[in-house]
Amino acid sequence: MKQMIRRFLVWFSVLFLLNIIVNVIFKSSLHLTTAFSTALGVSAGIVFVGKWVESRLS
Repeated sequence: MKQMIRRFLVWFSVLFLLNIIVNVIFKSSLHLTTAFSTALGVSAGIVFVGKWVESRLS
């Protein structure tokens, strides 16, 4: 469980920072809520689907 939370936090941090950078470069304003929700959804999907795939392949 700790490894799953660690993976989630790493993915969330990376995606959140990348979303903020992309928003700053390509848009006129900074949308933190969009960056947060996108990073939250994608990182949760990566972690939980990855866990499901690992359990199915074992």
